[in-house]
Amino acid sequence: MNEHTAITAQPSERRPSPPVDEMSEVIAEWMATPQALREHTSLKALAEAHNWPVSSRLYEISNSSEVLHRALIVASAPALERTREILDKLADRAVNEGSIRAAEVWLHHNRTLLTDDKLFRHYESKVDPEALVSAAVNGAKEITQFVSDILKEERKVDESVEAEWSKD
Repeated sequence: MNEHTAITAQPSERRPSPPVDEMSEVIAEWMATPQALREHTSLKALAEAHNWPVSSRLYEISNSSEVLHRALIVASAPALERTREILDKLADRAVNEGSIRAAEVWLHHNRTLLTDDKLFRHYESKVDPEALVSAAVNGAKEITQFVSDILKEERKVDESVEAEWSKD
């Protein structure tokens, strides 16, 4: 090759973009991972590792509401696994300690579950609606009765104190 020979650039092969769903899931999981634990430090590095073209489409997908929502769900999964434990603690505090606030939170959570159409449709085939409503109603009755009993006891104490003070 002499100095007058032109160097012709080889056309680079354009990599096909993977399906949006596949990219969205990988990006959401990457976003949900704490930065200190990420294998890839940037979205560009993630794309290159998956042999995806780095393009405006990649960034559009990463900023989409679907990907951001999915990342929130993935990041929340460990907390969701403890929901039953948290609800049990709330019910215990309401029943055993008389915490009215715990009873309110527990009842609000169950009312929300029972009236959320999207959630109900999602679990419709997996859950017996009658059993779910029955369990929620029974739990609500138990907590309501307990709170009522506490209020009756408080009234008795108040009446006893007033009776003692009025003797003088």
